[in-house]
Formats: sequence, C-alpha cells, structure tokens
Amino acid sequence: MIIDPLLTGVPLLVGPAGSQALERVPLTLQGTGEFDEAWLQRLIHDHPACLPIADIEPGLDPFAAICREMPTPKGYLDNLLMTGAGDIAIVETKLFRNPEARRKVLAQALDYATCLFGMTYEAFERAALCGTFAPGPKPASLYAALPEAEKLGEAAFVDAVTRKLRCGRALVLIAGDGIRSDVESLLDGLHAHARFGFTLALVELGVFQMPEEGHYLVRPRTLAKTAIVQRTVVEITGTGAAVKEVRPVVPETLSTDAYWQALEAKMPGARAALEALIAAVEPLGVYPEFLKSLNLKWQRSDHKPVNLGYIFKNVSLWVDAAAWNAPKDLAKRYVEDLAAAFGCDTHALPNGNGWSLYKDSKPLRLGAVLDRLDRWPPIMRGFITAIQQSDAKAS
Repeated sequence: MIIDPLLTGVPLLVGPAGSQALERVPLTLQGTGEFDEAWLQRLIHDHPACLPIADIEPGLDPFAAICREMPTPKGYLDNLLMTGAGDIAIVETKLFRNPEARRKVLAQALDYATCLFGMTYEAFERAALCGTFAPGPKPASLYAALPEAEKLGEAAFVDAVTRKLRCGRALVLIAGDGIRSDVESLLDGLHAHARFGFTLALVELGVFQMPEEGHYLVRPRTLAKTAIVQRTVVEITGTGAAVKEVRPVVPETLSTDAYWQALEAKMPGARAALEALIAAVEPLGVYPEFLKSLNLKWQRSDHKPVNLGYIFKNVSLWVDAAAWNAPKDLAKRYVEDLAAAFGCDTHALPNGNGWSLYKDSKPLRLGAVLDRLDRWPPIMRGFITAIQQSDAKAS
C-alpha cells in the first residue's frame, strides 16, 4: 500500500480582494445531521467524478453511477459504479471518528466485494436493479443504466462483466471524511482476500463551506491504494547471503485488464508477444506499468525510473521517454540501436524531447516489429549497462 502523509493546509479562495481560508464542514454520524453518510452516498451517486479514480486506476474509462444501497447477502452496498467497458467499482462510505466503524469498515467492504464475485451476471444485474436509483424511471437492464458514450455492444459488455465477476476484478473504495492514524489497522484483513484481483483504495472527501450560503467545495484525496511492491532477490553463496537485486513487482489491476482487452481488439495475438517480451526483460529488472499505455520501466539507482518504451492501445510504439530520466547521449544511441534492429528510422521530436522510431514517415506501429521483439531485450541490456557505468563514474 502507498499511504500519503496528512495534509496540514486548508483550501484558500483567492480573488481580487484577497484570500479567504475555507472552513471545513464537520460531517456527522448517520441520521444526526445534514452531512452524514447518506449525504456522502448521494454526493457520490450524483457526482461520481468527485472520486479520484483516475489517480487510482488511470487506464480506465470514466465511471458512471449505477445505484445506491445495492442488496447483497452480507448487507447493502452503498454505491455501485461501472464503466461502459464493464469495469466495476464498489464504494463504502464511512465517517471514521467512530472507532467501531474504523475497525469494521474494511472487512465490510471486502465482504460485499466477495459477495459480488460469487454472482452470475444475471444475479449481479438483479441485485443492481433492486438498488436505489436517481428520480425517474428505473432502467430495464444494467446495460441500459450506462451512458451511451464509449459503451461496448451489449453481448460484449455482458461477457466483460461476467469475466470480472469470475476473476474477482473490481475497484473497492472506502470513502469518508478522514482515515488517519488507524489506516494500518484497517488493512489487517486484506491478506484473506488475496485470491481476488481487486484494487483497494481509501479516499477522503473533505467538505468545505464556500462564502455563498449553500455552496460547498469537496476536496477528494487518495490516502492509500494498492501499489507496486518490491521483491528482493537474495543470493546465497559459501560465504553467506547477500541481496543481489531488488525488483519491482506490479500487481494485476483493472487498468491491466482494460489495456489487454483494448489491445487484443485492435491486434489479436499482440498480447502473447508482449507478455513474452515482458518475461524476457524481467531478469534485467525491467517491469511493466499499465496506464493509458503499457510502459516498460527500469529503476535507475537514486533517480526516477527510466522508461524504455511504451505501447498505446492503438498499437503505436514510442521510445522518446528514454531521454527523460537518462543521459541524453545514451538515450539517443539506444534509439538508434533499436532503429537498426527494427529496420526503421530515428525521428527527433520537437523541443528536444527525445527521439522515437518512425517508419515510412509515421510513428512506428507494433505490427511492423511484432516478429522482431526478441531483438529488443539485448538492446535494453546495453542501455541499462551504459547508464550504470555512467552513474558509477559520476559517484
């Protein structure tokens, strides 16, 4: 998990007449005031964009609200959100000043997620349609409840949701007014659900009074989320044990699924080729990061990671980012070596932002080099070695 430090400041409203610190609105326990857990539920349902999902899972389409109070065998799920690609997000809202809530909220949210993962599509749809919707007619189906923009065909949508339910793929959010000193204790039960592939995040929604009566500012903040972890490789010899290397290990996420699904739709068979490439470069310490693109990264000592190349869902392949966090002369040589191996040209990008690969005066497409990807790992190795030697000289 990544746990952010607490914020110490408050939002400022700045204008020609000066600045004004906004006062935080105290949220109250259920049924004891206007701003309670039910108010948070309605806020999320009416404005799902208030959740920082793009920071948590940047490779996904925007989420739309489906319903509130969705029944499950373990109780009522506060908020159900989905994308047109069939991605699922469940949200449990809690006010964390209640010690009992702090102890139980994670287990409760994961229990709800586990209930969903045991459902068929038909059972999932029935439960969702039994939830609370916004005023107006209730949709005839789960598919009909989603906006038309970027929506799959209905059969493909049903297949995607079914696959995610079967594999336990979902975004599980716990949203409240502040999860502070007890964050670590909230995570105690997470290991029991390791067989599922969900992403977990803890989100704070701070509410502040604006100068105009009845107007409020909502500040979302991701306090904790699943993240890359480090795997330490220990080498044992006759003289003892020593750490040989530390490699990032990237968990499978919803963004991973979204990327592979879009890539396979664009170029069937590309996933197998890229997974073989990922396996081939793993001994070099190169790891995949799935955002809007597949990024191949290597952790440079005491520096930001070096991006060795990235492939978008539209199958364009870029290596210009290699120059961002590595010596530019080495990055240029790396791109030139790749161009020779792939049979394409080197193209300098504007404003000195690096070099990339072009073929026939257009950005290189994955399909043009799919049968040559085995030439990439040794060139990565040479680039990494050159960076390490440069760093050793500078130290």
